[in-house]
Amino acid sequence: MKEGNLNEAILAFEAACAKDQENAEPWRYLGQCCAENEDEQKAIASLLKCIELDPYNLDPLLMLGVSFTNELDQSRALEYLESWITNHPDYQNIAHKDPQQQEFEKFYGGNQHENVAGMFLRAADARPDDADVHIVLGVLFNLTNEYDRAAKFFENALKIRPDDASLWNKLGATQANGNHCGEAIEAYRRALSIKPNYVRAYANLGISFSNEGKHFEACLSYLASLEKNPNADHIWSLIKLSLHKLNKPPLVEMADKRDVGALQKK
Repeated sequence: MKEGNLNEAILAFEAACAKDQENAEPWRYLGQCCAENEDEQKAIASLLKCIELDPYNLDPLLMLGVSFTNELDQSRALEYLESWITNHPDYQNIAHKDPQQQEFEKFYGGNQHENVAGMFLRAADARPDDADVHIVLGVLFNLTNEYDRAAKFFENALKIRPDDASLWNKLGATQANGNHCGEAIEAYRRALSIKPNYVRAYANLGISFSNEGKHFEACLSYLASLEKNPNADHIWSLIKLSLHKLNKPPLVEMADKRDVGALQKK
């Protein structure tokens, strides 16, 4: 898993889950691998099973917040990110709401994003050395399309964890969303220098190349991703778009047949 051999890792964790279905840890690792392998739905299902078995496990709560953000499900993303901070032993006082505030929100509602972001901003002030808090703030400001602000928090987290490939990937995705594709490409390359088999980073790199009009480079990145996960339907759709832009109808036909080997030879 650490080397990025995700298909083998997924099979191993699936076997572990089948052998001991009441053990939360294999479900957590299965969810993490599936997310990195561009299979968000399976990742979410695995992580939900993990917290069903271990409701206060912080890692899957955080990963669910990220996965639901990727799925553009803001309400559920906020639900799990709020659960993360309210169950974190270092931040329970920060996350605590007094009964009067709870009663007010019950009857009059409230801005869920504003409330959750406020908790994490207070947590960042209290513990500026906690990378996870900065990561969540990056996720939270992605939800409201405040990409420059989100990128700053990921950059803060990277000062603490400079060798975290998934964090470089998150920074790249945020920069790409904010129309800074050149910076995003460098962030994805940094992620891949740390984890050379990182499927999601290759896919995201391809998208940024495509957005820059570099469709040949995009195809190479998509192929690197598909070589490791040939079942990623959306990557096949993306590579066909780039091949159309390159005016390569024969290669589009190969992509329709999902023949990674034949495309690599071309």
